[in-house]
Amino acid sequence: MTTSPLAPADRPRPRRKIPRGWIPDQHGAWAMLTIPLVLGIVLGHPTVVHIPLILAWYAGYFAFYATGVWLKSGRKSRYFPPVRAYAIAAAVPVAALLIMNPYVAIWAAPYAPLLAVSLYCSHRRADRSLLNDTVTVVAATLMLPLAWSLGQLPADLVWQNFSADVANEIAELNRGGAATLSLLSTSGFSPYPALSPLATLPALGFVVWQATALLGVYFLGTVFYVKTMIRERGSRAYYAASVGYHVAAIFVPFVLASGARGALHDGGAAVFAAFFTMLAARAVLMPQVGGTPRQVGVGELVASGVLMLLVLMAF
Repeated sequence: MTTSPLAPADRPRPRRKIPRGWIPDQHGAWAMLTIPLVLGIVLGHPTVVHIPLILAWYAGYFAFYATGVWLKSGRKSRYFPPVRAYAIAAAVPVAALLIMNPYVAIWAAPYAPLLAVSLYCSHRRADRSLLNDTVTVVAATLMLPLAWSLGQLPADLVWQNFSADVANEIAELNRGGAATLSLLSTSGFSPYPALSPLATLPALGFVVWQATALLGVYFLGTVFYVKTMIRERGSRAYYAASVGYHVAAIFVPFVLASGARGALHDGGAAVFAAFFTMLAARAVLMPQVGGTPRQVGVGELVASGVLMLLVLMAF
């Protein structure tokens, strides 16, 4: 009669599985969450207000993910604890952010409908749909101008209105939008969206929206590309859509550079066009070669890192 080499007390215990809803399983989302945030902070200059923004952004993502799981389950009670926990965790940095800069609440205007659409998709169990992927890309990309806006002005000026001279100085810094900023200032409004809910988002400056658009075009392209590699592999419709999208993306930098000053001039547009050309070649070739989800994920991390460096150097 043989005995086990390990006594019952010495046998390794099976690892407990973390209940669904606590840890996000969408690994590709981390680059999309982090890169716009980091670029917005660096390009807009780091400030203490960014600390609660960072905490609110990531806690909010955990709450968003948990809520999506809960809605997708048909609002089963066992999936609600992480929703409650992450919502409470996010409330603290959000409150701190609003206290430090109450006018940041203006960003609820673009985020609220995007959040509503995404949660509705989760409720309909369509969280992997193209619609949901698109609105989440837009929401993540908008973090760049949001974070940028919080780092432009010294803390002692947050509660002041600006003169036309200051507005023109900010416009020169942004290299665009001087007329809009001066008009807002002489009208009695702050020329900066983070300071006045009546200021318009385009007043941030065209350069900021150039960077935002480039990130948005890239991340939306990853939606098509990843689907052709995994969930929609073999689909001719998705393959054609992916290739067509990536080819069209090559011309976006030149469109953004036309008729406006900014970082995309002096050869900058050509650099980004070359980057999108490589992505287009990848969209054509890789679905025919194939790859594991891990390989696809690593490739996306590399491409995201390259884009981040290009934006930092250009802007």
